[in-house]
Amino acid sequence: MFQLGDYLVPKDSVLVVSPYMIPSQARLFDDPYKFDPDRFLPESGKSLPRYAYMPFGNGPRICIGNHFSLMEGHLISRFWRSA
Repeated sequence: MFQLGDYLVPKDSVLVVSPYMIPSQARLFDDPYKFDPDRFLPESGKSLPRYAYMPFGNGPRICIGNHFSLMEGHLISRFWRSA
């Protein structure tokens, strides 16, 4: 067994992390259900815990397309600004 916060987790337990639920935590974000893309700007992100936002997962099973999709996002935003 090991302790995780206030819980004792038995040996060989399977723990699942829901990336959808992490940004919904009021202890991480003010008004977590409000659409506020500015909360993920680099200057705002410095005050967040490391895994407060992980759209591509993390660890050994991280999405292999994460770098491509981030680059694609930059390209699309530049295209829309110039149009």
